[in-house]
Amino acid sequence: MYASQPAYNATSAVNLTEYPAGVANTLLVPGTNVLAIEGHNADFVTNFFVNAGLRLITSSQNVQVVAALYDFSNANGATRTHTNTNGTVTNTATGTPPPGGWLATAADPTSDNTWTSLQIVSAEQQGAGVGGSGGIRFSINQSGTNRGAVIHAPGVTMTGAWAPGALNTPSLASTTVKFRYRTSGDLQFGFRLDPVLNLAASSEDGFPTVGQPVGGTAQYDWTNYIAGLSGAASGGALSRTINASGVGSSGSSGSINIGNYEILNSVGTQNGVVTLKEDDTVGLGPGGSVGVLSFTFDTMPS
Repeated sequence: MYASQPAYNATSAVNLTEYPAGVANTLLVPGTNVLAIEGHNADFVTNFFVNAGLRLITSSQNVQVVAALYDFSNANGATRTHTNTNGTVTNTATGTPPPGGWLATAADPTSDNTWTSLQIVSAEQQGAGVGGSGGIRFSINQSGTNRGAVIHAPGVTMTGAWAPGALNTPSLASTTVKFRYRTSGDLQFGFRLDPVLNLAASSEDGFPTVGQPVGGTAQYDWTNYIAGLSGAASGGALSRTINASGVGSSGSSGSINIGNYEILNSVGTQNGVVTLKEDDTVGLGPGGSVGVLSFTFDTMPS
């Protein structure tokens, strides 16, 4: 904000409003630049938040610095429900989600066909966000053994930020993904970036786990408790050998409760050996203690 500009911009607009900042090369310097936005709430009894994005307009195209924004301020209670019962999947919807929003543009969740029962309800819910604002809420109910499931975010174009077919370390180092979340219970998610929908084999992963455990006594820590019972890891192992036809066979060694674990492989996985071990090697546990769960690829499957 310059000295000649007013200290406020009164507006009644309910949608996104653009404010041209000026010619970029007269405002930016080599290296890191910081854009500061100051907001004031004239009404102290209502919630106030700022959701801002920045884009660079060249002579030929728009370079989106912030590629996607979802603030859910127009959430209207619309839902989409993914149900998987013994491998039979249905996707249904109620209400009409706001155009261009998360529910209107994201793909339905996908889940493994070996689920006994799984239901994921995605809702753009009023009052579910920070300070009573709108939010995207996922309600998950399940029974039976845990299986794989994926909740998809809307596609984000990285045109102007990443070079097609040439994603490298500097590109990732200059990319920031931010979102707010909260979970109930010990719910946690993995996070990955797929080049196209469901192409997990070419995804970028290794990101921190989304969500934190609530705390309390751990049921599984392999130094004191295994499956809620007193006892530390003693070196027992569960392994799976996969032949050239993709058929796997499991075996165990030592003292291990194989009812706690299950190793599965797809038919497309061939010629490999993997081992899950309650490892009692000194120093592997937290703080140099004894006891940790390890998973190794003894022979990398093809």
